[in-house]
Amino acid sequence: MEYKARYPSIKRGQVIGGGSNKLRFIDFLGHGKNGTVLRMLCVEGPLKGVMVAAKFSYDPTEPERKERFDREIAILKRLRHPHIVEIMDEGRYVDIKGDDYSFYAMEYQPRNLERLINSYPRGLPCEEVLRLCIQIASGLVCFHNEGVVHRDIKPANILFDGSNARLADFGLAKDRDEGGKLVSGISLPGKKLGPKSHISPEQFRYWKKESEVEPGKPSDVYQFGLVMYQLITAFNPNVVSRWDEGMTRKPTTAFVRKLDGTLVRQLTSMVKTTMQDDCERRPTASVVLDGLLDTYDQFDGDHRQIHGKAPGAE
Repeated sequence: MEYKARYPSIKRGQVIGGGSNKLRFIDFLGHGKNGTVLRMLCVEGPLKGVMVAAKFSYDPTEPERKERFDREIAILKRLRHPHIVEIMDEGRYVDIKGDDYSFYAMEYQPRNLERLINSYPRGLPCEEVLRLCIQIASGLVCFHNEGVVHRDIKPANILFDGSNARLADFGLAKDRDEGGKLVSGISLPGKKLGPKSHISPEQFRYWKKESEVEPGKPSDVYQFGLVMYQLITAFNPNVVSRWDEGMTRKPTTAFVRKLDGTLVRQLTSMVKTTMQDDCERRPTASVVLDGLLDTYDQFDGDHRQIHGKAPGAE
């Protein structure tokens, strides 16, 4: 698809309506799997003066893309959690060509965990990793409890404002209907179910038609384990994407290094449990969160004994 076809015809400085607010186009932020994101300033309405990231659907003439985008909006409107992005406004915009695009506005956040990891080439301090992972796991538990499977958890899809992490980009997410059946997600022809660098074993097998079982919540847990290890080491050990190159299918856990330090060993041990090749052997997101909280309690107690104050205290 050509670049200009990916988002509506809007000139920089142009003001558009379509929602509860009027938005001025500031600049282009990026393309996702489910839409194009623009930085925009609310110039009229309840959010006047607020900078937002507005996500516009792709080609509105393709029903599959529209259905996927509408599903993303429906999921985000249902999820309310401090560590999940929140929709601030939504609407439709008809551009000068007559194309009708859906869009929603969310908090503008120029930073994400991918940029944070790149700025720490040897990994973040373990106490910071623990804090961030608790936040991410808390959001993960929230949408898993709601029957939502993200399927695209990676550092670039986790926003970070310097203190709080927020899971974003639910463009590949799947939901469950009232009967509990997994609603069929939209996967355009020739596309993988998930990012190459963070693809889980079951995503790979399903994509290669080696399995008819669609990836579910354990796939999210696997991807979360990869994110945790990247925060610790700045290294992504995932080798699943290379299975297609004919390499021996070694489990990713074989590439997780032994690290020194009580806290880092505990975190690395949790990483290995989340990245088991057999998805049935992985813990649930709730179990992972409980383990992280137990680790924090132990670390907090040890830190107070040594330093006489809680971690992060002035």
